[in-house]
Amino acid sequence: MKGLWILGGLVAAAAALVFFLTGESSADLDRLYEEAVRERPAIQESLAECGELVRWFADRKPTEKKKGELEELRRRFEALDKSAEAARVDTTQPKDERRKALVRLGEEFHELRRDVDDLRARLREMKTFDGALAESVRRLGGLTRQLADARATSADPEFQQRAGDLLEEGRKFRQMAETSLKELSIRIVGPREQGRAALNELDDVMGRMEKLLGTLPNAPKRETAEAPAGGR
Repeated sequence: MKGLWILGGLVAAAAALVFFLTGESSADLDRLYEEAVRERPAIQESLAECGELVRWFADRKPTEKKKGELEELRRRFEALDKSAEAARVDTTQPKDERRKALVRLGEEFHELRRDVDDLRARLREMKTFDGALAESVRRLGGLTRQLADARATSADPEFQQRAGDLLEEGRKFRQMAETSLKELSIRIVGPREQGRAALNELDDVMGRMEKLLGTLPNAPKRETAEAPAGGR
C-alpha cells in the first residue's frame, strides 16, 4: 500500500510538472508574440498616412511607382501579421521552432517599420515641395507670357537679349525643380537640397524678370509672391 501511495505521488508530481512547464511555455510564446508585434500600431499608422498621401498625388506621375511600393509594404505587413499569429497558436509545430520564428518575425516587423517610415517621409517631403513648386510655376508662367510678349514687340536689341536670357534661365531652373520632385520619390537627401536651390534660383530669375518688365513704358503690375520653401 505504501508503494502505491509513493507511485501515486510521483504521478501527481509529474502531472503538475507537465502542467507547470506547459503553462510556462505558453506564457513564453505569448510574451514573444507581443514583443514581435510591438511595432504593429506604428506601422499601421504610417501605412494609413502613406495611403492618404498617395491618393493626394493620384494624378501625378512621380507617385506612380509609390503606389506599387505602398502595396508591397501592405502585403509584407499582412504576411508578417499572419505568420506571427500562426507562430503563437499553431500547436502542430514544435514550441522551440515557434519561439525562433517569433524572434525572427520581430526583426522583420522592425525592418518593415523602417521601410514604411522612409516612404512616408519621402511622400511628406514631396507634398511640401510640390506646393512650393506649384506656386513658383504659376508665377513664372505669368511672367514668362508677359516677357515673351514684350520681347516680341520690342525694337530694343538689348531688351530682347536680356529677355531671351531670362526666359531660358526660367526654363532651366523650372526643369531642375521638377526633376528634384521626381527624385524625391526615391530619396530625400540630395534632391531636397537641389530642389530648394532650384526654387531659390527661380525666385531670383523672376525678380529680374519683374525688374526688366518694369523698364517698359507701360510696365505690368508686379505680383506679390510667397517665398519659396527652404528660402535663402
